[in-house]
Amino acid sequence: MTQILIDTSIYLDLAAMQQQITDDTSGTIKVSINSFGGSVTDGIACYNMLKSSGKHIVTECLAAAYSAASVVFLAGHERHMKIGAQLMVHDPSLFADLSESTFEEYKALLIEAKNSLLDVYEKETKQSREVLSELMSAESWLSGKRAVELGFATDYEKANVLDNIKNFLGLSKPVNTMEIEKIQNELEQVKLVNEAQLKQIKNSEQQLAEAETKQAENAKQVEELQAQIADLQTQLAAKQEEITAQAEQVTATIKGMGLDPSGEAEKLAAKNSLERLNALRMAKTTKERLAILNQKQ
Repeated sequence: MTQILIDTSIYLDLAAMQQQITDDTSGTIKVSINSFGGSVTDGIACYNMLKSSGKHIVTECLAAAYSAASVVFLAGHERHMKIGAQLMVHDPSLFADLSESTFEEYKALLIEAKNSLLDVYEKETKQSREVLSELMSAESWLSGKRAVELGFATDYEKANVLDNIKNFLGLSKPVNTMEIEKIQNELEQVKLVNEAQLKQIKNSEQQLAEAETKQAENAKQVEELQAQIADLQTQLAAKQEEITAQAEQVTATIKGMGLDPSGEAEKLAAKNSLERLNALRMAKTTKERLAILNQKQ
C-alpha cells in the first residue's frame, strides 16, 4: 500500500503526487489528510488524479479536511473520519484587491468555483445540489457522525465507552478484564430486556388497535340489528292490524248469515252427543239404551 500524507494547505506538488501514484504496485493508495484547505483548482485536480488512477483509494481525515481538502477526501472509495476529526464546507472566497470594475468578474469566478465544488459533492454524497449549496453558504462544520449521515464519509471512529469512563474516573490502572466482561454482559442483558419490553408494548398497542376496530365493528352490527328489529316490529304490528280487520270482516259475514260466530252451539251439540254415546256404552239393558236414544238433545 502506498501512503500519501497531506498536512499542508492545498497548494500541492501535483507532479510529485502523480509519480507516487504511478509508482504504486500494490493497487491501493491511502491518503491521510490534515489540512485547512487552499486552492480549489489544486483540490479538484488531486481528486481527479486519484479517481482516475485505477487504484483502490482510501482516504482518512486525521483531524481537519476543510474547504478544498474536503474535495480530496471525497476521492476515496473508503472515507474514514478519525475520532474528533471534522470536515468543513463553505462558499469559495478570494483574497484580491477588488474594485468596482473587477467586482463582477470576481463574482462570476466565485460562482463557477462553487459550481465545480458542487459537482464533486453531489456526485460523491448523493445529496441534492440545493442541500449542498445551503451547507456551503452556512459554512458547515461536520463531525464524523454528521459526515457519514450526509454521505461525505463512509464511516467514523467512535470513542470507547469504557475508556471514557476510565478517564473520567481518573483510573491509572487497567480495568479488570473480568469486570469489563461482567459489565458488558449486564449491558447486553439490559438491552435484551428492553427489546423484549419494547416488543411487548408494540404487541399490546397492536392488540388494542385490533380491539378498538372490533368494538367499532360490533357497534355497527348492533345498530344494524336494532334497525332490523324495529323494522320487524313495524311489520308485525301491521300484520296484526290486518288479521284483526280480516277477523272482524269474517265475524260480520257470519252474523249476516244468521250463524253463531262464536261457535258455542256447535260446541254444545258435540258435547251432548259425546255424553249420550258414553251413556249408551255404560247402559246394561236394552230398555236403558232405548230410553237414552229417545231423549231429546
